Formats: sequence, structure tokens, C-alpha cells
Amino acid sequence: MLKFKSKTKKEKQMIHKLGSSLSKYKDSLMTDFHKQKQYFASDESDSDWNKNRFEYEQEFLNKLLVFVGVLAILLAIYATFVAK
Repeated sequence: MLKFKSKTKKEKQMIHKLGSSLSKYKDSLMTDFHKQKQYFASDESDSDWNKNRFEYEQEFLNKLLVFVGVLAILLAIYATFVAK
């Protein structure tokens, strides 16, 4: 992950908070991915997956959107404070 240099304590806390949020959502995405991978390998995947496909995809895409949003915020902070 990128290392950020902060000038003030407030910037340091904000960067730490956003970094931990990004890490949390990354872990959540990976957990969902592994659960879906295991689910596809099971016998019940064919019938149940077709019934609930939209919900699974929507939940995954929502988490992916949040992950990308937090990443964009971190890059904006990097561009604003560090890369001057």
C-alpha cells in the first residue's frame, strides 16, 4: 500500500482512518469472493444461485463501489497533501 507523509496530526489521523476503512472493505470483498467461490463448488449452487443471482451480484457490486470510492479518496488526499 502507499505510504503517506502527513504534516499535521489531523492529517495523520485522517489518513490512518481512511487506510483502515480501505483495508476493511478489501477484506470484506475478498471474503465475499471466497464465499461465492465455495458456493459455486457446492451441489446446491445451480438452483439457488439462479433464484438469488441479482442479490448476490448487487451486494458484491455495492462493496466494490465503496472500495473504489475509498481508494479514490485516498488518492485525492495523496495528491493534495503529499505530491505538492
